Amino acid sequence: MSSPYAWIRSTRPTRTLAWPLTLLATSVLLLFAACPALTAQARTSLVVAQEVPVVELDPLAGYINAPSPYEVGLVLFDNLVAFDEQLHVVPSLATGWSVSADGRTWTFHLRKGVKFHDGTEFDAQAVKFNLERYMDPQLNPLNRPLWDPLQAVDVVDRYTVRIVTKFPFPTLLNTLAHGSASMVSPAAVKRYGKEFERHPVGTGPFKLARFDPGSTVVVERFDEYWGPKPGVDEITFRYVPDNSARVGLLLAGQADVITAVTPQDAVRLSSTGGITVISRPTLRTVGIGFSFLHPALKDPKVRLAFNYAVDKAGIVKAIFLGQADVLDSPVAPDATGHLAVGAHPYDPQRARELLREAGWIRSGSGLVEKNGEPLSVTLITAEGAYPNDIQVVQAVANQLRAVGVDVRVLKVDKAGYWDYLKVPARDVKFDMFIWAFNPSNGDGGYTLSSLFKSNPDDQGVPLVWNIGRYRSARVDQLLAEADRTMDPQARERVLGDAQKALMEDNPYIWLYAERRITAVRGDVRGVSLLPTLFTNLRAVSR
Repeated sequence: MSSPYAWIRSTRPTRTLAWPLTLLATSVLLLFAACPALTAQARTSLVVAQEVPVVELDPLAGYINAPSPYEVGLVLFDNLVAFDEQLHVVPSLATGWSVSADGRTWTFHLRKGVKFHDGTEFDAQAVKFNLERYMDPQLNPLNRPLWDPLQAVDVVDRYTVRIVTKFPFPTLLNTLAHGSASMVSPAAVKRYGKEFERHPVGTGPFKLARFDPGSTVVVERFDEYWGPKPGVDEITFRYVPDNSARVGLLLAGQADVITAVTPQDAVRLSSTGGITVISRPTLRTVGIGFSFLHPALKDPKVRLAFNYAVDKAGIVKAIFLGQADVLDSPVAPDATGHLAVGAHPYDPQRARELLREAGWIRSGSGLVEKNGEPLSVTLITAEGAYPNDIQVVQAVANQLRAVGVDVRVLKVDKAGYWDYLKVPARDVKFDMFIWAFNPSNGDGGYTLSSLFKSNPDDQGVPLVWNIGRYRSARVDQLLAEADRTMDPQARERVLGDAQKALMEDNPYIWLYAERRITAVRGDVRGVSLLPTLFTNLRAVSR
C-alpha cells in the first residue's frame, strides 16, 4: 500500500480571518453557545465533527452510515487482528495465528488478561460467541462476502480458538480486521438484546459515556485497557452535516477534528495558522450505477456510450481540485488485487456514434429517440452522503443531456438513501444511482463481490450492494475462483480477469477513487487517516 498522500502543515501564524469567514465563525459560536457538550469540555477532551450521523453502534448492523460509526467503533472495540496504517494485518486481541496446509483451518492464540468495559473477561468463548453471531445470515444480512465462507468456530482451550472455513479462504485475516468483526461483550449482548446497538460494550481504549443516536456520541477513557493508555480523557463525536459549519467550528475552536473536508476548504485551511490538513487516497470508489431493469440500459452499447459521454477527468479537476483519482478499474489503486485495465476517456462524439448504432437517433428536440420514444432516465442521488455528490450528479446529468439523453435528477435525504436503493424490483423508482463502496477489509475482491456478484433473485431486495441487478456468469465464476485461491499471485490474476470483464460490460459509469481529507487543530496529536476512509483516534493526545 502507498504511503500517505500528503501532510500539509500550516507554518503561518494565526491571522485575522477574512470577513465572510469571521461572520461564519461568529454564527457558529452563537449556534452552539447553548450546547453544554461543546462549551464545558475539559482540557483533555476532544470534539470531533463528523459528516454523517451515528445511529447505531453494533458491529453486527454493518455500520450503514459509514464512515462515522466505524470511526467511533475504532476507539470502542478491538478485533482479533487489526490493520496498520499501510493495511498490513497486525496482532490485536490475537497475539499469533497459523493456518493448515489446505488453507481451511486457522488457529488463533488470544491475548490474556483482557477485560470488556463491563468487567467480563475476553476469552475463547467470547470469540466463538461473536463470530457465530456474525456468521448467522439471519442476524447479519450485510457483509455476506466476508462471512459466508466461514463454517465453524471451535474453542480449543481458554485462550485458543480454531476457525474452519468451507473452502480455502485467502482473505480470512482481512475479514477479521474489518470493522464488522469487532469483539463485543457477550454478557452485554444478552443483557440488552436488540438495544445493544445503543449500549455497545467492547475492549477498546474508550468506553461509551453517552449516546444520542443521530446526534452525539461521548466516549471516555477505559482505565483497564490492555494496550497503550489514551492520551485524552474524553472524545465527543458530533454530527455536523454542513461542510461550512464543520469548518467554522474548527476555526472557532469548538471542534478539534473535522472530517470530510472539501478540497476547496482544504486549500483555505492549509494556509490557516494552527490547523493541520491531512489528505490521503482511499479505497472508496465512486460511480454511477445502471439499473438493469431499464430496457435501454441493458444494451452494452448504451452503457458504453454513457461512459464516453462523461468527462471524469474534468469532474476530478473542477469539483475536487485534483483531490481524487479517475478510475482505471472497478477497484481502487491501493486495494489488494487492483489491476489497471483501462478507462473510457471523454469522447462525446464517440458516445453519439454508439447511441446511433444502438438505434437511438437524435430528433428535432435534441434528444435521442427510438420508435418515437426519448431515451429518458431518472438519476437518484443523496444530498451529502458523499463529498460533492450533488455537483457530481449534476455534471454527469448535464453531460448526458449534451449527447441527447433526457435525464431527471432525483435528490433524497442521505440518512435514508439506502432505503431508496435496497428495495424489491417492483418498488425501484430510479434508472441510475450514484454509489460509493469502501472495501474496509482492504481487499478488491470484496468490492467486486459486493457490487457485482449476481443476486439470488433479481426481483427481490439485492442481497448485498448489487443494486442495479447486474448479472454475469463469467464474473460470478471468476469471483468464486478468487475466493478459494490461496496463492496471492494466482488470485490477483483471477481478480484481474474479473476487472477486465467488468470494464468491458460497464455496469457503472466509472468515476473516481476518493481522497479523504481531515483537518485537525495544531495542539492535537496522533490523528491518522486509514486508506479504508476512517479517521483513526486511538492514539490521539493533546
